[in-house]
Amino acid sequence: MAWFGGRRPAERRPRPPPGRELPPFIVGPPPQPSVLARLLGVDRLSDDADLARSASPAHLAAGATAPFLLIHGDADGLVGEDQSRRMHAALTEAGARLGRC
Repeated sequence: MAWFGGRRPAERRPRPPPGRELPPFIVGPPPQPSVLARLLGVDRLSDDADLARSASPAHLAAGATAPFLLIHGDADGLVGEDQSRRMHAALTEAGARLGRC
């Protein structure tokens, strides 16, 4: 679902479809502990750096064989833009095929 259409997110605040509210992770501050830390069962990712690294898709990019298309908006309150950039860099370094729009 594209809430931004063809406009840049900076030009217009995201609006949900009528009758729905945006989730707190989009409009509010990031949760503490982070979503990833909670998924991994730690308070902070730095508590178990090896576990966090092993769960990182970018860390697994070297084994990628399928083509990828990475799409990310700059108003995502859950996953920062830098994560998509890191994944792109890791896939590029691994020699994966990346689609461009």
